[in-house]
Formats: sequence, C-alpha cells, structure tokens
Amino acid sequence: MLQVSGLGVAKIRQIHDALDIDSLPELEAAARDGRLARLPRFGAKTAENVLKGIAFLRQASEFKLSHHAAEEAETLRAALERLPGVTCAVIGGEVRRRCELVKELIVVLVAEAQPADLFKRMAQLPGVYEFGGHDERQVTLRFAGGSSAQVVVTTPVNAGEYWSRPPAAMPT
Repeated sequence: MLQVSGLGVAKIRQIHDALDIDSLPELEAAARDGRLARLPRFGAKTAENVLKGIAFLRQASEFKLSHHAAEEAETLRAALERLPGVTCAVIGGEVRRRCELVKELIVVLVAEAQPADLFKRMAQLPGVYEFGGHDERQVTLRFAGGSSAQVVVTTPVNAGEYWSRPPAAMPT
C-alpha cells in the first residue's frame, strides 16, 4: 500500500486499524464503497486519488521482465497441473516465445475434465482475487498481487501432438 501515491505510513496505519485492511484489493474495495472516505482526515477526494493510484500501479506493473514472468508462469503452471482432470499444463504466449518484456501470462491446460469444472476449481485456488472474462474454453485469473493470467483449456484430441507431450519432453 506504500506504493499508492498519497498514502504514507500514518494513513496506512489508520486504514489498517480502523478498517482492518491489509492488501490493495481490500483498499480498492473500501475506496469504492465509501468506507475509506468516512475515515477522519480522508474524504471523497482522497478515496478517488487512492483509486487512481491503484489503477496507475496496475498499469505500471503490466509488463514484466522475461525472467520474472517465466518464474510466475512456472509457479502457476505447476499449480494448475495438479488440478484433478488436468493431463498437462504448458506455458504459452510471450513467455514461451521468450519475449524480453511480457504483458500477459498464458497457460494452456490439456484436460479430460470439462472446462466449467476446472474453472470452478481455479476460482478457489489460493491467491486468486478475481475470476472472469471466461468463455467456454478460456478464463482470466487476477491474483491478489495485481498480476493476471489467461488460462486456456483444451482436450487431448485438440491439443495437437506438440501440446500433448509432457513438459519434460518438450524442446527448449
């Protein structure tokens, strides 16, 4: 929360003590529903500035360096691969292509289970803050830290020969 412009240690302590808020998503919710504006030495203008600061942080953190994105993607891939019904999880997109700057993480799941069932399980994973933008085969996960990922679910038949190989057998 110290990264939000206009919030110092004293204001963050006041927010924490009065509203028991520990994270940016909780702070954003409090600014939107008016709880933040009702605090002493705050107001509607401060709440609006906090929302702008959070939006700026999200925009500024959209791009990640390749090695940071690869670590995040691998952690997510490993977690998703352990879901029941998932045969294989593969990192795709800009991380797979080893782009220097990565805007979006993409993980492709090869699964025997129905995508709707997998989406329900994904929404309950630790750290998942928002879950949405899904159609029948794709979903966007947003995490408490502000990062997000696209998860695409396909069947083994549609995965193609390359995607159906176990990750250890894939070429580097």
